[in-house]
Amino acid sequence: MSASSARNTEIRSPQSTIWRFLLEHRGDTVAAESLFRRALEGQERILGPDHPATLTLVNNLACLLSDRRDYVAAELLYRRALEGRERLVGPDHPDTLTSVNNLATLLSARGDTVGAESLHRRALEGFERLVGPDHPDTLTSVNNLADLLSARGDTVGAESLHRRCVGRFERVLGPKSLGHAHLSQQSGDSSHDRATLLRRNRFIAER
Repeated sequence: MSASSARNTEIRSPQSTIWRFLLEHRGDTVAAESLFRRALEGQERILGPDHPATLTLVNNLACLLSDRRDYVAAELLYRRALEGRERLVGPDHPDTLTSVNNLATLLSARGDTVGAESLHRRALEGFERLVGPDHPDTLTSVNNLADLLSARGDTVGAESLHRRCVGRFERVLGPKSLGHAHLSQQSGDSSHDRATLLRRNRFIAER
């Protein structure tokens, strides 16, 4: 089973549709957080704290809090989702690797580049084994690690990974692909655009 198909089996609820509307069309993160927490409390009571659907809500709430820069609360939730998925489906399941990637991204934002690099490499190696070097999830991990190395001043390592990512995106998705367009641009907004692309991919994976 591919990474994307495995994640697409997760439960979709009416709440997920509402929070998407609140976030994407109104930008109302306060109302979205309230809805998340209400849904999470309900699923914990009905399904239990380690059910896959519960852990998906935990991850999604962490994503929201991270975007609001509440990094302390977000890290606690990301670690809960990661630990739960490791117990439930194992360390190499695509959902677990998604949690690894999300936690790595958060640690990078908090300035823990050493911890972030270790997790980004774990996610990349896991996706390479699971879905191969050309899968979008793998290429996203390559790009995330490259961005981290760039932020740490390792321009040689970052450039090598970015070239790998751009070349494979172009080969797999075509030269006009969204991923290639974002990764290859050199404008001042490129980092922001890549972050937007990766965040969109993450929410798609966790719906």
